[in-house]
Amino acid sequence: MQPKSVYLAGPFFSEGQNYRVNTVKSLLENNQTINSEAIFLPGKDEYTAAEVGSFEWQIATFNADIRQIDQADLVVAILDYELEEDKHVPDSGTIW
Repeated sequence: MQPKSVYLAGPFFSEGQNYRVNTVKSLLENNQTINSEAIFLPGKDEYTAAEVGSFEWQIATFNADIRQIDQADLVVAILDYELEEDKHVPDSGTIW
């Protein structure tokens, strides 16, 4: 069986969220069925040619994420958003 590529979706707006994303990434990297070189992190692999939040950035980010989702064998989603504040509200981008 050929190792699978992964789109790892999840919030990355706080230290706790980044810790959880990196923990899941490490677990995936240690899984023999996953290609550890083919794990896409939308929060890490951002579009940098335009100002964050600008219309150009929004469109480029959306298109890149869609392309990566289409190319991935699997999507893994971390659905906690404000866990540190005891709010179990999923991130809207991850849910989409």
